[in-house]
Amino acid sequence: MKATQDLESLELVLDKITQAVGCDYYAIGHHIDWGSGKPQAFRLLNYPEAWIEFYDRNGFFGKDFVHRASQRTQNPFLWREAAEFVEYSTNDERFLDLARQYGVDDGFTVPSNVPGEFHGSCTFATVPGRPLDEDGLVLARLIAPEVFAAARRLVGLAEVMECINSPLLTERQRECLIWMMAGKTDLETGIILGISHQTVRRHLNEAGRRLGALNRPLLAFLACRSGVISYPEVPCGAYTRNRA
Repeated sequence: MKATQDLESLELVLDKITQAVGCDYYAIGHHIDWGSGKPQAFRLLNYPEAWIEFYDRNGFFGKDFVHRASQRTQNPFLWREAAEFVEYSTNDERFLDLARQYGVDDGFTVPSNVPGEFHGSCTFATVPGRPLDEDGLVLARLIAPEVFAAARRLVGLAEVMECINSPLLTERQRECLIWMMAGKTDLETGIILGISHQTVRRHLNEAGRRLGALNRPLLAFLACRSGVISYPEVPCGAYTRNRA
């Protein structure tokens, strides 16, 4: 995988991998509108051309039940297990029926959600009448992260994330931001951290400048989107004053 020099050669490797795991189709990439010209994103797939055209024309990207489920978990799942992660509706049943009409029946998806990037996944699927191979799925589970990493490298995302992962905020700026996201005012945050509310405001303003946010809601969004803050870090419920 590391020897691949471009996306075309990676697709050749994917053809062989798909056969090895007992499947007919692969779909590796980000869940975005491919008509919007997003930079540094990728999509590699060999689904029937008619299905790809129908899928794109009707704007299913990021909305179909497989994409929705992969945005809610990092664990690999069979398509029939997607209802464990998202509400599965009659529209989803119709979507799957349509996929079968176009020649795509069952599948196995490995989510690939990297902080600071678009949601993504690695999927292997079969034609109608061909059951998924359990032994092949073990291999698919193991190799999917390597495939996704190779594609990220080839479109330059690995280098971008090296820059993103360098510290964007100071520890104090992060602390102020975390309490702001928990719904605390500057005064309350100052009490918690043992600093003045003016200092809290200054830290948040600087955090906004560094992340390119013009207001606090956008600051919170960008902080999570870039991986600077993770949702589990944001406290809920009562707090006690930090006397340190």
